[in-house]
Amino acid sequence: MENRIEHKTGTINVSKKIIAHVAEGIYKNPANAIKELVSNAFDACATWVKITTNIPYFNFITCEDNGGGIGLEDFENILDQIGSSGKRMNKREYADCENFERPIIGKIGIGLLSVAQICDKFTVISKRKGDDIFFEATIGLQQFKEESYILNKKIALGKYDLYINSASEEDIPISYTKIIMTSLKQGFQDDLRQKERVIKPEEMISKVLDISEFIEPLASKDFRSISIYDNMIWELGLLCPIKYISRNDIIFPSTKYIQNDIERLINYNFRLFVDGLEVYKPILFQKKKGLENEGEDFKIYTLPEFDDLVGGEQLKFHGYIYSQKSGIKPNGLQGILIRIKDVTIGNYDRNILRYPSEEGPIFGMISGEVFIEKGLENALNIDRNSFNETHPHYQKLQSKLHEFVKKHVFNDIRERSEKRLAKQKAVRINQDLNRLTEKIRQKWDMELEFEINEKDYNQPYVFDKDKMKLSFFVKSKGWAKSEKERFYQMKSIANIILIEHSLGKISTEELISNILLGQK
Repeated sequence: MENRIEHKTGTINVSKKIIAHVAEGIYKNPANAIKELVSNAFDACATWVKITTNIPYFNFITCEDNGGGIGLEDFENILDQIGSSGKRMNKREYADCENFERPIIGKIGIGLLSVAQICDKFTVISKRKGDDIFFEATIGLQQFKEESYILNKKIALGKYDLYINSASEEDIPISYTKIIMTSLKQGFQDDLRQKERVIKPEEMISKVLDISEFIEPLASKDFRSISIYDNMIWELGLLCPIKYISRNDIIFPSTKYIQNDIERLINYNFRLFVDGLEVYKPILFQKKKGLENEGEDFKIYTLPEFDDLVGGEQLKFHGYIYSQKSGIKPNGLQGILIRIKDVTIGNYDRNILRYPSEEGPIFGMISGEVFIEKGLENALNIDRNSFNETHPHYQKLQSKLHEFVKKHVFNDIRERSEKRLAKQKAVRINQDLNRLTEKIRQKWDMELEFEINEKDYNQPYVFDKDKMKLSFFVKSKGWAKSEKERFYQMKSIANIILIEHSLGKISTEELISNILLGQK
């Protein structure tokens, strides 16, 4: 390398078309894009957000909140520097809300940019409390479709028209933000218009619905088959920092295990509505038949709190894992959900952050949430919906979670499964013995007492002639493995002995002996 003649430095320029692709493809589905708008309202201290989709036509979508609003100068700065939101410039961790405490969760510039996936044009109308003006800005994103070109500085993603209006006297004390998305993308509209929806449009319009009427029909469905509209409501419930559904007949979350998390979300005083339906976290494990007994049919494990420096930055998290003896329904609840400051990142991960071994059906029998109180944000990819898996915070979370589920969850699930099988086997054995007892009583008018003994013994039975009592040692090797095999074995032997006994060929003692031989 000693023959160098010249040395140059330069800048890396980005094609506008590349930025357009990033912006349009940054979110995997509409719910994740709308989630960013909801997060902005949460940070603005709103107590409610109302989303309307103009169902069933879906030719526009609005997102309205009663938060603090956006100042005109702040709005222009946001559009001038998308992604460089000043929310955390002063390192504030909490929003400046009057009556409740909330963590700051979003970046407003990215939130506005998120709608590029849904529409080519949107309007922002906003007013701050006490201001005597409000503004209305219409933002066009059609430039995304133009031919790419190289810019050395800022990249112009679109244009906007801004109008400043005088507020009426009665409006001065209030604040709000309303975003109206028009020119919806044709593919998005077509997806929303799918006919197979859980809740029909006329129901959304004609009556006040309970979220249970939406969630319960999904229990028997494969989530790959539900409509885009239903999926959007479901995912907004999971993604946003809103309350859990609360009912008396559910196993979870109405328990002590995440009581602090339940109360924290309640104290946020934040509600979300979609087309008039109030949305809650749709986590609903019902106490249905076969899932009544905690510790046997289902169990909840508490993930120990982790709080330490990792890679020079604080990482703090806690959580729970719920398991049941059968596959969890709906299957959209299977896996582990990661929440950063109560906002979900991605969906339930059925493979538990790339668990290193295949656990088969067990993956479908668990559901859990991990609440990240501090850290992990720098591991987020630009879509705020997935992680850079090489980041030390992600790797620490991954290792701690894998260690916990291996030691405490998977092993326990197997042990509980073995106990259930042993119990079921004991029940089947008792049923076999009861049938045999009744057969002996009916055919030979003989009372014979049977006993199931769990003691380890070197032969399958012991007969006490004086008490006419047979003790079966079910841990011995004398039992047929299958219930069907045992029953037919007993039945055939009993029929043979019945014939011989009725012909007077064997005595009562021989009869019992032959019955016992049939158990070997």
